[in-house]
Amino acid sequence: MEEESRLSNASEPLPLRPGASWRTTLRLCMAIFFVAFVVYMISPVVTSFGTSGSVFVSASLIHEGNTNLDEYPEWLAQSPGFAENIRGSYYPRFSIGASAIAAPFVLVVDRALEPLCVVIPPLRRFLLGREPKPDEKVTATSVYSTTEKIVASAMTALSAVVLFFVFLRSLSIPYALVLVFTFAFCTSAWSFLTRALWSDGPSVLMLSLTLLLVVSSEKRPFLIQFASVPLAISYVVLPANAISVILLSLYVVLRHRRYFVYYLGWGVLAVVPFAMRNIAVYHTALPQYYLVGLRISADYLAGLAGALISPGRGLFVFCPVFLLCIYGIVMRIRSKQLNMLEKMICLILILHWAMISTTGAWRGGHCFGPRSFSDMLPYLMCFLIPVVRDIQTGGTARKIVLGGVYGILATISLAIHSTGAFSYHTVYWNATPQDISVARSRLWDWRDLQFLRPYAERRKAREALR
Repeated sequence: MEEESRLSNASEPLPLRPGASWRTTLRLCMAIFFVAFVVYMISPVVTSFGTSGSVFVSASLIHEGNTNLDEYPEWLAQSPGFAENIRGSYYPRFSIGASAIAAPFVLVVDRALEPLCVVIPPLRRFLLGREPKPDEKVTATSVYSTTEKIVASAMTALSAVVLFFVFLRSLSIPYALVLVFTFAFCTSAWSFLTRALWSDGPSVLMLSLTLLLVVSSEKRPFLIQFASVPLAISYVVLPANAISVILLSLYVVLRHRRYFVYYLGWGVLAVVPFAMRNIAVYHTALPQYYLVGLRISADYLAGLAGALISPGRGLFVFCPVFLLCIYGIVMRIRSKQLNMLEKMICLILILHWAMISTTGAWRGGHCFGPRSFSDMLPYLMCFLIPVVRDIQTGGTARKIVLGGVYGILATISLAIHSTGAFSYHTVYWNATPQDISVARSRLWDWRDLQFLRPYAERRKAREALR
């Protein structure tokens, strides 16, 4: 324990800039949320192909207090694969966690849309994408793809705010803002999480809140007991977060044993509504979606490489700025400052990488870039902290060299993810010239990179005009 305390003290947060009050911090948080949300909303790509049911489940929770979708027969007829018939009622096949977290956001959107359309009449036609029928009202479900984009963008912008507080534990405000910008616009947060209401977005928000509570417990130990609430909910949202639940709970046992019973209690309370709903619907606390198990792919070795360096889905190909995470980890090890939490996060990342690689999940389906690593963004950002801290506290030469490398890699990452957010050609790439679910070799084709497809199409258009 003494050794752990010594290592923890070696990475104490730097003081904030003089005059940095809570009022200033609050203004910065509002600015972060506003800028991120606006940029996400003006980015045109929407990919709500298999996620539209999330809004309907949220609406059902709001209006009827249940998760069955019987009140939406027209939508069910258009999306037969989303729901299953259980004793005469239709329930979503997948986790309701994302919809439950999204429900307050959907409620706000639902209440705001119609009044806005009354104040701004052209907005009704714009949202519906057609001429409105007489007395037709705009609701969250009638424009579900727009609702998804609004909710997903708000959640991701909120995640950026939460991570800002995590970064402030170790960095001054300007350098913390550098990391906030990196998360918000140089990663899949922009090109994937905000394009539809995927489970990964709410998962990132819950893991970000968990991280904030865990790092804050270094100075206020009692806060650790509450970390189990967002952590448990993250598992409800995405079963793959079982790895985080196990390892972060082990961290609590080793580092904050006196609070572990309270930690368990809050975690159990957080999942009781979920378990009660499942017992009522499925007659079991955990439905089949959470009990699928691991199916090891025959090409798992290729998966290990593909998840990191595949031209179609590789983390380091689409987010080269994360190459500096390796440098950050090495720095912490060499200086003997890699503390217990960082060791647990390293292990979570390694086990997650192994899981998505051995099951074939690294391919991600129809998406942009490294979808299967997107829910690990809060953890990956943790290992950029020592890099930026080194830039902040280093000498002039280190600031120039390391800062220059960081700037170049972040700029490349920004350019890549901007194409995913702004060009539908990156969406069509998944299906043309052959669907990637059939022609998996396309994920290894360096001649047809997903983020370069928009430029290739422009070149073809120019050549056709000659």
